[in-house]
Amino acid sequence: TFDQTTMTGNLAIQNPPSNSQPANVVITLDNTGEVLYTSGAIEPGEEIKEATLDKKLEPGTYLATATFQIFNSGTKKQQGQVKSALSITVE
Repeated sequence: TFDQTTMTGNLAIQNPPSNSQPANVVITLDNTGEVLYTSGAIEPGEEIKEATLDKKLEPGTYLATATFQIFNSGTKKQQGQVKSALSITVE
């Protein structure tokens, strides 16, 4: 859930300690493909609990996709990705 004025809200993203590689998470709107948020490198064991969206949204609920991009820590090249569906509520 995100605040309409600040576009800040709770976002539970974690790169578990068992994962040996850094991850980047990109959240996009399903209907337009617009990027709402990019985390930057999240190291194993790190967690993001709050975030500010890059795009201002009107109140409502939006379907989105979080793409977890996994990077090789030595070469810095992407070596895989996982996608997860989510809904974003703006109040």
